[in-house]
Amino acid sequence: MPEEQNELREESEGSPPEEKDEGVAEKRRRRYFTRRNAVLTTAFAAILVVLVFVLSVAFYRYGVFDNYVRTQFVAKMADIGVVFEADVFRVRAQPRELLLA
Repeated sequence: MPEEQNELREESEGSPPEEKDEGVAEKRRRRYFTRRNAVLTTAFAAILVVLVFVLSVAFYRYGVFDNYVRTQFVAKMADIGVVFEADVFRVRAQPRELLLA
């Protein structure tokens, strides 16, 4: 019996090379720059660009930029000492102009 136990210990200590290779494969780091990650990043960037474009057009159409420019313009005029009030205040992109009425 003790001889059988010694043989079992020797077999368990000397692991076959297949098991060692599996352990090394598990410890290998995954590659970060893969084709899949590049495609996903490109798709995400394209969606982000389209979203920014659509939002900027919507903000321009609905006058969000007009209100921002109006606030900045009134603040600068107040710094100079001019009281500014306009019924119509529009910012145009093409040609660049500021309509005050």
